[in-house]
Amino acid sequence: MTQAGHNPFTGVSKAQPTGSGNYIKPGLHDLEIESVKYLPSSQKANTAFYIVEFKVLGSNGGHAPGEKVSWLVNMANQPALGAIRGFLVAALNAAKVDDVDDEVTLASTHEDQPCKGVVVKCQAIQIETKKKTPFTKCTFEFLRAAA
Repeated sequence: MTQAGHNPFTGVSKAQPTGSGNYIKPGLHDLEIESVKYLPSSQKANTAFYIVEFKVLGSNGGHAPGEKVSWLVNMANQPALGAIRGFLVAALNAAKVDDVDDEVTLASTHEDQPCKGVVVKCQAIQIETKKKTPFTKCTFEFLRAAA
């Protein structure tokens, strides 16, 4: 998935956490992390995605308990690394932002799935992009460790 010796998350240690997301509806959601992936696009060259799949535990924004939702970050967009860092600070219950660096971010996508089972609160709000299109921005907060 990554070229030998190339870490696609190089630079995350300098990025400011931000929130961004897709597929999660606006509202407050308690979400259990099921998987974290890094996948190249099958449709666009030089494009890849950081994808987190969740199970909804509770929601006031139109998601039913047990429903599966995804948060997708397009790595080609400028705020991608900051959005991922913000998510991982919550998912790993990091004591400080600096605890999430390039290698920690890469490890989040490995087979052992260190974030699996962690429960986070997601606040999703709909905003308008510079191109005047609607976009769901997500910020995350740690709730509890994997059972």
